[in-house]
Amino acid sequence: MRRVGELAELLELLHSADAPFETLHGRFRTWRHNERHREAFMAHTAAGGGAASRFGRGDPPPPETEELMTLWRQQPDRARMEREGSYGVRVGDRWWLWTEHMGAISNEGDESAHSGVGEELAALISPGSLMGALRFEPAGRSERVSREVIVVDAWPRPSRHPGHDSFALHELGLGADRYRFEVDAERGLILYSQALREGAPFLELAALELTLDEPLDPALFEFVPPEGEEVRSPLDFRHRSRNVSIAEAQAAVPFTVMIPERVPSTWHVRCHYLESERPSVHLHYHSDSAHESLNISQGHESDLGPEIDEESFEQARAGERTVWVRRREGHWPQAQLYMDHDGTRIQMTSESLTAEQLMGLAALLVPAPAASEL
Repeated sequence: MRRVGELAELLELLHSADAPFETLHGRFRTWRHNERHREAFMAHTAAGGGAASRFGRGDPPPPETEELMTLWRQQPDRARMEREGSYGVRVGDRWWLWTEHMGAISNEGDESAHSGVGEELAALISPGSLMGALRFEPAGRSERVSREVIVVDAWPRPSRHPGHDSFALHELGLGADRYRFEVDAERGLILYSQALREGAPFLELAALELTLDEPLDPALFEFVPPEGEEVRSPLDFRHRSRNVSIAEAQAAVPFTVMIPERVPSTWHVRCHYLESERPSVHLHYHSDSAHESLNISQGHESDLGPEIDEESFEQARAGERTVWVRRREGHWPQAQLYMDHDGTRIQMTSESLTAEQLMGLAALLVPAPAASEL
């Protein structure tokens, strides 16, 4: 009976933890074991009937990474987040965000643009959404950040449709077969979360400092960009993506754009150029009947993935070139091909062509002509 009472207390705490404070100020640590984190995610995807490939940019990540984040929340709708290289503010439906790579952006004046700014660590602060996804078992009492906590073991509930609870568990670590939580015994907040697979942890979230219901400076919820920084709309980034001729794309990028030397006479091509710190070019071929289509994305090999998952892709030859291919089969509707050529990374995909047809086209790739050659 004591065990039933402990479980009932825990479930009541989690159920009522959606808004257990007027204000919150906390500092949190996120730790990842990157390889085990990736393996857990791949296992989760496979369990849902899908497949995942490893995509990355530049050098592989270190074995472990750690990130610190500071949060401020004020009910009902104000939030501020700070971490290395970025900070953001939310007031109602309006949000502002600054990052080292993108600068300052905001949906002020266009609240149709959505963002997760101000919703960080929602699974810890509003854990009620976990109740349908996990089975809980109290495992004792402890203390964290000078607050009494209930130590809890939790397991994913069996599901006929894996993946339906992914949103609730995403922050805590998809693919875990067990979780260890420390739940605030007074407020129901999760102050520590550890995701494990086969006994090995791969993701931890932990409160390092926490104060509740203390007055907060209203200036915290006023966004002040760095000096000289212009606040832009997310639409500004969409405007940096535009349709151009292939020759214009070749002139604009620092890598060699490759195109098939010849394609069927019934095919048409559209060229899309994405202007950014890592520019890319996207060619979209389609037939008159629209029954055949081909997409070719290209960028500098240090900027455009992938890191090939050898379980899903196989190495092959396309003429004199080495390529990696994945065939259309079963639940995977798309043929894919990846290759590098003189510093250009090329990704070819099609839902109508076979992997062999992609290899035939890859063997025919030649440098696109510059405008001066037309």
